[in-house]
Amino acid sequence: MQVGNVQCSLTQIQAPTLTGSSGKITIAWKNNSGIGNAKETDKLLLALINPVKNEVITRYDETERAEESFTIDLPHWTGDKVHIYMAFATEDGKDVSDSICYPNILIV
Repeated sequence: MQVGNVQCSLTQIQAPTLTGSSGKITIAWKNNSGIGNAKETDKLLLALINPVKNEVITRYDETERAEESFTIDLPHWTGDKVHIYMAFATEDGKDVSDSICYPNILIV
């Protein structure tokens, strides 16, 4: 893949927020379905990277844009700083939005 040639064609996640406690992170966003080509059925793409433990967790096809939040339990990462990437993809996976990155998030 040539990174400079990657093009995203889906409306991006809107107004994301992160909250966390007790080894859990909740990601919330505004349901912007109907703006551009965003649909309620778009699926959240999530990648959590823990460079301290050299581990990656990915999620796809579990949470729809219309749900407006997703919580993941990470008790084994408590005290580590992780990088969180998120985006949306259409149900068929053919179109993907630009991703948003939150680097160095401390899991508490």
